[in-house]
Amino acid sequence: GQLSMLSGSHLDNAGSTLVNSGTLTLRAGSSFDNTGGTFQNSGTIKSYFDNYYQTLQGGAGGTVVLQSDSTYENWAKLSNASAQTLTNTLNLSNYDTLSNQGTLVNQAGAHLSNLDSGVISNEGQWENQGVLDNDSQFDNQKDAVLVNHASAEFDNGDTLNNYGTLSNNGLFSNQLNSNLSQAFTNQTSGVFENNSGSTFVNRDGRFDNSGQLNGAA
Repeated sequence: GQLSMLSGSHLDNAGSTLVNSGTLTLRAGSSFDNTGGTFQNSGTIKSYFDNYYQTLQGGAGGTVVLQSDSTYENWAKLSNASAQTLTNTLNLSNYDTLSNQGTLVNQAGAHLSNLDSGVISNEGQWENQGVLDNDSQFDNQKDAVLVNHASAEFDNGDTLNNYGTLSNNGLFSNQLNSNLSQAFTNQTSGVFENNSGSTFVNRDGRFDNSGQLNGAA
């Protein structure tokens, strides 16, 4: 089922156990007290709080068990600061703003999606070991590094701008919608490396290269 915490409401799980296999929506202005409690999730969490993913990873005052089949929907700002590491082990869907200044690891078996009007900005180190889908706007900024590991998959279906280094060691697919003004663009400062053993598929899409394109011999 669905449990929606509206603005001004309070969910008290202090010293207790909450198991969610449905959909839990946490609206801005609501509150969740998990002090000394246990929150087990195998369903969907829709969060309208900034950086609440890290709060849950830290236990939210108690114990939080996010099972691998969990889905976390970010409808706010999710920021990973410089010198910090954010590791995703779930189905993480971004509908708002996700920014990385530190190290972000999308682990093997995890799925990170950028959807609707979501915006992702990588200014640090991004390690994709699982599945990464972009269906909105993804900017790999100057001096940033995005590595798509062997056996990993990066699917671009909208606007991808590379100003830094994008190193592909797995499968990278550029398959866009009918609006070809939305494309994968390797900007002047960008370096796109398609390394040995990797595959770059540009199918019904658009790839504009103004930077450096390195392919394995």
